[in-house]
Amino acid sequence: MKTLGAVCLLCLLVIIKARPSYKPKVLSNLKSTDAQSLFTVDPSQLKKGWCKTRSFEQTIKLPGCLPVKIINNYCFGQCSSIYIPHYNSLMPAFESCTACTPVKMNWRSVTLRCPNAEVKVKKHRYRHVKRCRCRGIRLRSAGIP
Repeated sequence: MKTLGAVCLLCLLVIIKARPSYKPKVLSNLKSTDAQSLFTVDPSQLKKGWCKTRSFEQTIKLPGCLPVKIINNYCFGQCSSIYIPHYNSLMPAFESCTACTPVKMNWRSVTLRCPNAEVKVKKHRYRHVKRCRCRGIRLRSAGIP
């Protein structure tokens, strides 16, 4: 029984030593008012964002025209962000924000029949989303100080 316990203890030590040790990443460009403060990021908490392009049925309506249904795409996903406030300013010390947005779009045209308008047929151009992905955005431009 003692031999089995010693083997288990040895296996546990091998597993612990074989695991890579976590070394925190320090953002050196950030200054703190507290000399004891250290900002670290655990790599396991940095999740890879994901962003999908999904199709949906969209209805185009113009005054005096019959509605037309088209197939378009929308962007859907979860992208990473970080916001670190500055200790003495409304502006952040550091920010990085990504959003699931279109990266490839093109213009398409559709013809609408308009029985209640002077012009009986109208062409309408719309933006068709082709591909989406996580891309950087600016929080300040979104109205966040």
